[in-house]
Amino acid sequence: MLAPTTDVPLDTLEQELIACEALVSRTCSRQAELLRLLDGAQVNTTDGSRSMLDWTAARLDVSHDTARQILEIAKRLPDHQAIAARLETGEMTADRALATARLIATGATPEIVAHSAGYDLEGVRRLAAR
Repeated sequence: MLAPTTDVPLDTLEQELIACEALVSRTCSRQAELLRLLDGAQVNTTDGSRSMLDWTAARLDVSHDTARQILEIAKRLPDHQAIAARLETGEMTADRALATARLIATGATPEIVAHSAGYDLEGVRRLAAR
């Protein structure tokens, strides 16, 4: 294990790291909201892109996998206001929001969805696959 190179307590560093992820979640929420509006306006067709996925990947300079995830969040979360609100506040990560929305889409009961909050992301994905 590497020794810390700073006098800042490790707990402080960990809390800052978690705060950074909350900021990422809030940003992803806003990106999804903007992409919903842009998709509705069919911006990709006016820009000559083959698809909204291609347009998003090019505009944001991200991989197609990243663009696909944000677009899926944009499409799924309007139907799941509680999840969308938690993503918007940074209380839930984009990965967990998407995994939870997918779990709900499989027909999981509210009890199963609530119980899945204690699972790691792979556990939620396996639960949805069942």
